[in-house]
Amino acid sequence: MKAVVRFAFVAAFLLAIVLPVVAQNEPTQFIQIVTATVRPNAVTEYEDYVKKIIAGASKIGAPQRVLAYQIGVGGPSFTYNFVIPFNKWEEMDNWPSIPQILTRAYGDAEGARILKSGRDAIEHTESPVYRTLRKYSAEG
Repeated sequence: MKAVVRFAFVAAFLLAIVLPVVAQNEPTQFIQIVTATVRPNAVTEYEDYVKKIIAGASKIGAPQRVLAYQIGVGGPSFTYNFVIPFNKWEEMDNWPSIPQILTRAYGDAEGARILKSGRDAIEHTESPVYRTLRKYSAEG
């Protein structure tokens, strides 16, 4: 089952990279990459947490697009990346936070329980934002 989930994460990421190239879409102005390293004994709990966030975001109609994948080779084990593309900083103002997603989708008590279980599984996170430099791209 874990292999299927990992394959799905990698496939989603590769499709997200390939489809814009095929369609010749302009790259977004910015991407935020949230990296979470999970305690080895809490991988199942963390993956359940992520699934509940995704389902909750869909349920409440959250506007942000998120691409998720797990690092397999070339990085620390038990590490997940979530790529969030956007064009203007103002877009981020309209995005609900993870606690807001969970509370709106599952209610106060259940949302808090889900949030705690996910946070307890995380060892380390970081979330830099990168800007696309179009004049250095292949098209520019």
